[in-house]
Amino acid sequence: MRFRLSTLFLALLIAFTGCDSADNNSGDAGTLRVLLTDAPGDFLQAVVTIDEIYLQTDGGDDDPEDGRTILSDESVTVDLLTLQNEVLAIVEDEAVPAGTYNQLRLVISGGFIEVEGDDGGSTIYASSDDYAAEQGVEAEGRLQMPSYASSGLKIVLPNEIADIDSDENIVLIDFDVAESFGREAGNSGMWVMRPVVRATDLSFTGTAALSLALEDGVELPGDLTLADFSASLDKGGDVLVVPFTDEDGDGLYAIDFRYLPPAAYPIDLVAPEGVAVETDVVLPLDVLVESGDATAAAIVITSATAE
Repeated sequence: MRFRLSTLFLALLIAFTGCDSADNNSGDAGTLRVLLTDAPGDFLQAVVTIDEIYLQTDGGDDDPEDGRTILSDESVTVDLLTLQNEVLAIVEDEAVPAGTYNQLRLVISGGFIEVEGDDGGSTIYASSDDYAAEQGVEAEGRLQMPSYASSGLKIVLPNEIADIDSDENIVLIDFDVAESFGREAGNSGMWVMRPVVRATDLSFTGTAALSLALEDGVELPGDLTLADFSASLDKGGDVLVVPFTDEDGDGLYAIDFRYLPPAAYPIDLVAPEGVAVETDVVLPLDVLVESGDATAAAIVITSATAE
C-alpha cells in the first residue's frame, strides 16, 4: 500500500546566539527562533544530518567565513517524517548579535531517503555507504547532495533580509520533501536532493483548531473510540492527515493544524476503515485561517455504522 505523507509541521525550533559576530552587528542582542516545517512526500523516511546552522550577511560568497554568525555547530540527525505537528528544540535561550542578515544556512553533511516501491517493498538511497552504515541502514542506491556540506543550504529570509533587534524574532522554514528529492534523469537510478525551502515570518501563520465529538446517544461500532478517527487538511494539493487525540484526558478530542499561511483550507473527517458516519456539518469544511489567530471548527458525529 502506498502511503502519502502529508505536511509535517515544525521539525526544528531554534533560539540561538552567534559564536562569531558579523561585521555590521552592533553591541545589542536579540533572540531568534527558526522553525523548520516539512511538506509532504511519498517517502517512508527522509533523514538529514545538520552539522552547522549559521546566519550570513553580504560578502560571504567570496570568503565563506566572512559575514558568518554561527548559531549552532552541534550535529543533529532528524527524520523529517517523524515530526508531524511536533516541536523539536535543538538550540534554546541564546542571543543573536543585533544586525542585518541576508541568509540562513544549514550545513547538511549527509542524508538518506527510503522510497516505497509498487511491490510493497522499499529502497534506501543514501549520500554514501558510510553514512548509511552510521544510521544503521543499508543503501541500495545513491542520494546526491551537491555542496550542502561545505557552503551550506542557502535559505533566503522573509523580505530577503532579517533585521535582528532586541525583540524576539521568529522565522518559519518550510522544507518541502516532495519537491526536494527527485530521480536523476536517465538510467543512473540515482536520486538527487535539490531542496525546495520557503521562509516566512511566523507571525503571518495561523492555526485551524478542530474538535470531534459524538452526538448524545450515538455509539461507535465495536471497540472503536474517537482516537481511531483522523482529519485531513488540504494544503494546496498537499494533504495532511492527523489523528484526533485527547491530550488532557478530559474526553475532548481535538487536532491543531498549526503554522498555516492565511487561506481557506478544506478539512475532512477520516473514519476508520469499514465505518460509515454522518455528521452535523457538510464535509469537507472550509476553514478560513488568518494571521496570528486560531480558527475553531467542530464536527459532531450523528450516526456511525459498520459497513
